[in-house]
Amino acid sequence: LLALDQLWLAQDDGTWEDHGLAWGLDTQLGTRNSSFLDIDHDGWLDLYEHNTDGPSVLWRNHGAGFDEVTARASLATTRMGLPESGTWASIATDVNSDGWDDLLVLRRGLPPAGEPESHSNGHLLFVNVAGTGFVEVADLTHLNDNFVAFNHFTNGVMGCQAADLNADGYPDILTGNGSPESGAVNGLFLTTGLLEVDVPGVGPLLLPQYLDATSLTDTPAPEILLVHASPDDAPDDGEYPSYPYRTHGMCAADFDGDGFLEVLEANGGPGRYQDEDLVRQMQEPDRLWKVDFLETPPHWISVLLRGGDGVPLDAIGARVAVTASEGDASRTLHQTRFSGSGFAAGNGPELFFGLGADDRVDDLVVVWPDDTTERFDPPEIDAKVVIVRGGGTLVPLE
Repeated sequence: LLALDQLWLAQDDGTWEDHGLAWGLDTQLGTRNSSFLDIDHDGWLDLYEHNTDGPSVLWRNHGAGFDEVTARASLATTRMGLPESGTWASIATDVNSDGWDDLLVLRRGLPPAGEPESHSNGHLLFVNVAGTGFVEVADLTHLNDNFVAFNHFTNGVMGCQAADLNADGYPDILTGNGSPESGAVNGLFLTTGLLEVDVPGVGPLLLPQYLDATSLTDTPAPEILLVHASPDDAPDDGEYPSYPYRTHGMCAADFDGDGFLEVLEANGGPGRYQDEDLVRQMQEPDRLWKVDFLETPPHWISVLLRGGDGVPLDAIGARVAVTASEGDASRTLHQTRFSGSGFAAGNGPELFFGLGADDRVDDLVVVWPDDTTERFDPPEIDAKVVIVRGGGTLVPLE
């Protein structure tokens, strides 16, 4: 089913029906990984159909179907349908926290012939300009300063994620590399803040600036006792397959309950491509990365949303705005509750707001998927809260 778009809608009797063609999703190209996001804040989740064998497509959801808006949403010289190959993963996230979700497309090779010169030579970052359309700006953020152009068919990004690991309020980028045949060093790009940049054809935009921090995670896992697949085989002190590994998925969540995000990295791959035995190839170690704050840890809050009154329980598509401040300086941070993020993965259900040096929350607003807006009394910092649709209050998350 690689080239068959399907949209499964839940029915009242608990069954599901495919309405892909009926809702207008008729391109039927080789889709690898796609992203849902509300590009214009009309309350309907739109779709970035991320294709690896043909142009990608941006679909606008009008509530009863989808309209193709790829060209119309491409501002200046940007072409959102590109690249037509060499990419397996995309992420929807608000990179500059302006309240409009953006699209990050992770490239596995160099741009093909015919791609606009204004497009970045590495990964692509389509920034949403207040719902009017998208412009590609990755090279203006230093994301590609050390970009490695792998051969698309043998190596490149698969597992990937966006999450605020350094708790400064803006999502950082992780790229998981590898191929069926071999692994490659993963990438870690931390935000250092926002910078106003004059984008040709669009004007001034606040854009994140990234620092390549790949060296922090460029290390093999320590050898430990290996357990074989057969229950009759005794464990031994065998070795893992050689580093670097093949990363197929990443998830950011607060795994240890300290409030900050950790990253779970799933490694391994199809052993049928290897000369060595399958068990050994599948023993590439999964990794769990924890940020070690060497100085005073930054502040944060975490928000878990619960739907109700016509809003699904997980509140997918809800948007949260948190205004925080330090002294007289304040800023508003934005996040959307997504169901998935990155290649065949997703982050934890809580929305983590890193506050950096901000030491108080002044305002918290939720826009639910049914377009209902609720404002709540400011929560305490360094705490987790639950917000139930229509509940009117914040409840501590125990």
